[in-house]
Amino acid sequence: MNLIMKEFLRPTRPRTIAAYVSMGTEIPLRPTLEALLGHGMRVLVPRLGGGAADDVGWGLLTKMEDLQRPSGASQRRPDEPTGRRLPPNALESADLILVPAFAVDTHGTRLGRGGGWYDRALRHVPSGATIAGVCWPWERVATPLPREDHDVPMTAIVTPRDVTRIAPNQEPPAHPSSRYAKRPVIPPVVLVLAAYYVITTHTGREVSRCPHITTAARTADMISPRINRSRTIP
Repeated sequence: MNLIMKEFLRPTRPRTIAAYVSMGTEIPLRPTLEALLGHGMRVLVPRLGGGAADDVGWGLLTKMEDLQRPSGASQRRPDEPTGRRLPPNALESADLILVPAFAVDTHGTRLGRGGGWYDRALRHVPSGATIAGVCWPWERVATPLPREDHDVPMTAIVTPRDVTRIAPNQEPPAHPSSRYAKRPVIPPVVLVLAAYYVITTHTGREVSRCPHITTAARTADMISPRINRSRTIP
């Protein structure tokens, strides 16, 4: 992700960057972590330690060899650096925060894994810091995604192709009909791909490994509970 180096390290050089250790279908971020360390950056990554999966904590990454899978941890938990576990307010020293995303709209609303870890972690973001949602190009959508009160909006979107800056505190537009003002608008492409995923699953056919399909499936899983909670009864 050379774009991160070009866009955010020049001309102002951040002192501390909070990033993450990628896993699964997320954009591989290890080369970026290694490059940041090579440029002398102070790099923080999520550190859960021996706590529950939703415990907020950070670890100071000094070299890539320090990343290890915690003993007994599941595959849904990223590698973590060894050493002391830092408290949630360690994020207050960060100038740039890189956040994994399954989808981000052009107003900064982000869909994550649904555990709420970053919702709690981002409460400690200092004023003026850049919060960049990192996703694949097809996971950046123009139609507003559902945003709840606890969601912290992104101020930038980073893909392997480009970087999009978002004005801070930008509110997503409401649905034109007041009757459905609280009902989230789902991008049509997500609906189509999610429908394809469901059809191929129930017909017994092998689901394509196309990243568009896996993204749609994950996004549909994330959106569906939010729709049920936010739907206005006519």
